[in-house]
Amino acid sequence: MQKWKWTLNRYSRRLWVRASFFSLLGVATALCAAWFKDWIPPGWGDHIGAQAVDDILKIIASSMLAVTTFSLGIVVSAYSSASNSATPRATPLLTSDTTAHNALSTFIGAFLFSIVGIVALKTGVYEQQGRVLLFMMTVLVIVLIVYTLLRWIHHLSQLGRLGSTVDKLEEVACRSLRQHLQEPFLGGREWPTEHEQPAGTQALTAPQCGYVQAVDMAAIVQAMQAHHLEAVYLCARPGRLVDPNVPLLYLRPSPQAAADETDGEASRQALETALRAAFSIGTSRSFDFDPRFGMIVMSEVASKALSSAINDSGTVIDLIGRAVRVFRIWVDYPAEKAELRYEHIWVPPLPLSDYFDDFFPVVSRDGAGLAEVGVRLQKALLALARTGDPEMIRLAQRHAQHALQHAEKALPFDFELEPIRAIHAQIQQMAASSTR
Repeated sequence: MQKWKWTLNRYSRRLWVRASFFSLLGVATALCAAWFKDWIPPGWGDHIGAQAVDDILKIIASSMLAVTTFSLGIVVSAYSSASNSATPRATPLLTSDTTAHNALSTFIGAFLFSIVGIVALKTGVYEQQGRVLLFMMTVLVIVLIVYTLLRWIHHLSQLGRLGSTVDKLEEVACRSLRQHLQEPFLGGREWPTEHEQPAGTQALTAPQCGYVQAVDMAAIVQAMQAHHLEAVYLCARPGRLVDPNVPLLYLRPSPQAAADETDGEASRQALETALRAAFSIGTSRSFDFDPRFGMIVMSEVASKALSSAINDSGTVIDLIGRAVRVFRIWVDYPAEKAELRYEHIWVPPLPLSDYFDDFFPVVSRDGAGLAEVGVRLQKALLALARTGDPEMIRLAQRHAQHALQHAEKALPFDFELEPIRAIHAQIQQMAASSTR
């Protein structure tokens, strides 16, 4: 996705953007009755009760203002509840909730529609035909309000609850991982040795400290063509923490550019500016193009549930099961060859080991003192080992061993360790069979 599309997509998920659009729509709808009043035949107002539109608009104006204020209070409370019960990193999933945005925006738009309608009626903008058209539009707005209220009531029963937040986390983790597996190298070539600077290349460092949220590959290609670059090696995938000492790219000029001495300092600065502009760097990580972030946030929720203040092992067991479903996508996703769209850009892979490290070490460490968590963790790793993928088996064996070591240190009784050791033995046996 190009940077401007990604930026537009991010802004469209903000409440004030959608509320502003619905507000303008409400104002325009109220004024349409004055613009298209000639379409209504004279005399209709005596038959359909258009004279009552004044009182109806007053009711809508007063009720929508109260509903909007009340709903905003509920939304703020839900955000606070999700931050306390889950983790603050999960709050962006709630703030981008389209159902809440549509409900609040509809209420604000209906409020402005009624206010503009009342003002226009008092100033004599509408004639008899205009009042008829305004009455028809008011009926449609009432139907929209009732429908939105019914959806909003149903949504309020789940808003801010831990289960709903975890559902959203699993959904965004699955979506981000599928997107990654569809284009594991962002449309470029695989570069397996990202820690080594290729010979004959120059490093381009980050302009500021922060997390890479998105990379505009098309903008990099345009800069390469304009400044005669032979190849570009991407060092910072979305999700990486960078600073002015960390390289974003390694640049290899073409022989033509290397031999041309007329470019000068201005051309080099223009190239660096164009390439840095292709990176969106923010103060926090984003779920959009960072498949690891979803698992990290799920591990944070599990860690908080395992704290002595909460001690909610059921939530942790549920999260372990959800993590298995997410990891299964890595194996079950159709093994199709990714489309090569940027043949001169080399991109490092996202190792499966990093994905494992984002979730299991935290749960095995913090849940070591709970036998039920230890058993569920071993069963989850056994399920991943049964996928038959050699890399998955190796990683499942390693993390199962680490979880067992944590449990042996934290659990004092052998009868609690026996089921954990039994499942761990199955994983060891499966790993030994896969290496034969």
